[in-house]
Amino acid sequence: MDIVLLILGLFCMLIGVIGSFLPVLPGPTLSWVGLLLLFLTQAVPDDWWFLGITLLVALIVFAVDYIIPVVGTKKFGGSRAGMIGTMVGLLVAIFFPILGIFGIIIWPFVGALAAAPPRPNKTASWKASWSWSTSAAESARSMAVRSLRSISGSSV
Repeated sequence: MDIVLLILGLFCMLIGVIGSFLPVLPGPTLSWVGLLLLFLTQAVPDDWWFLGITLLVALIVFAVDYIIPVVGTKKFGGSRAGMIGTMVGLLVAIFFPILGIFGIIIWPFVGALAAAPPRPNKTASWKASWSWSTSAAESARSMAVRSLRSISGSSV
């Protein structure tokens, strides 16, 4: 049974690391599930305080990555189509880095602007598109930093 839990835990952690770069997968929560599966084996000693604290951190990161951009978009008047356009633009920036490091900001903005329904007030469209693309870019940046820290073993 330990072998199965180890393999499943490793699989969840690997998918969680990939999810740190792809906005579609909940990276921190999948990594935490992998950590939980590893703690359920006999090889890893039980430390429920550690699991509780890491669960709290994973839930906070989940909220920052997924809930805060949605709240920001609603505040600035963005639409669901704009949010979807931003995610498509972010995926384009990740898989086709045409504009280099600037693509992580430009492509989500272009996606949000293209997918958002036209408005009579052009300033509102630009404002909503910009809020979502900067939120998506900040989420991508924070995911990359978290991944690099977890790989290097830094706790800072």
